[in-house]
Amino acid sequence: MRVLIAVEGTRGDVYPMLSLARTLLAAGHAVRLCAPPDFAHEVRATGASFRSLGTPVRAFLEETAAAVHGGAVPMLREIARFGDLSAASQFRVLPEAAAGCDAVIGAGTILAGASAAELHGVPYTAVIYTPAVVPSAEHTPCILPVQIRTRWINRGLWRAAAMALHATLRRALDRERRALGLAPVRDAV
Repeated sequence: MRVLIAVEGTRGDVYPMLSLARTLLAAGHAVRLCAPPDFAHEVRATGASFRSLGTPVRAFLEETAAAVHGGAVPMLREIARFGDLSAASQFRVLPEAAAGCDAVIGAGTILAGASAAELHGVPYTAVIYTPAVVPSAEHTPCILPVQIRTRWINRGLWRAAAMALHATLRRALDRERRALGLAPVRDAV
């Protein structure tokens, strides 16, 4: 089987996918791994083929640290900017990288993985590492730096966060999907 692994993010996003790549390669599968350029050496050391995706993550994090720690509004602004940059990069790389693959696995902040898989008619699986990004009545959305113990408030905050993220990311996703001849997304998150 030929597998495309697409991951964008930090070491915490990329390293688990390196382990998956090693496991797949050891089982005789072919692996193409798309990751930020910071990780080219680590990907190639697994034996997987490497495709650069996005911008160097360390530099990006240094550039955006104030916004990430500045609360929900600055963080949403940065998510919108990142979404535009990330979607453009991913839609430039992943549709071609997925050609000839039997499956696509996305992790981290992959926005175009499902679209690349859909374009080639292959299955897509998304890997989520932390329950903090999965909607729950037990905790607030990860973009809100507060803890609320009231379940109905948490559910409402998750709905509001999903609507905000959908509104923020949908424009970029739909623009790129149109260019591939794919229908607009119904839900961007």
